[in-house]
Amino acid sequence: MSGSFNVSRDIFDHPMFSAEPLTWREAWLWLIAKAAWQPFRIQVRNGRSVGMFNLQRGQLSHSRSYLKKAWK
Repeated sequence: MSGSFNVSRDIFDHPMFSAEPLTWREAWLWLIAKAAWQPFRIQVRNGRSVGMFNLQRGQLSHSRSYLKKAWK
């Protein structure tokens, strides 16, 4: 089987799935969904330090603690 299909990024915020931890496959799809689809600037905080970073298409910026919380 080959091809592709569109999935709304909102599926990861749907209340029906909020209590379940993500499987490996769902975590991979989550990473793809959260990646930048066009270049943009993001504000990143590290303790008291704040910086602005440019993300290119396909990049994302999340801490391990954020991923642990998001993926349960």
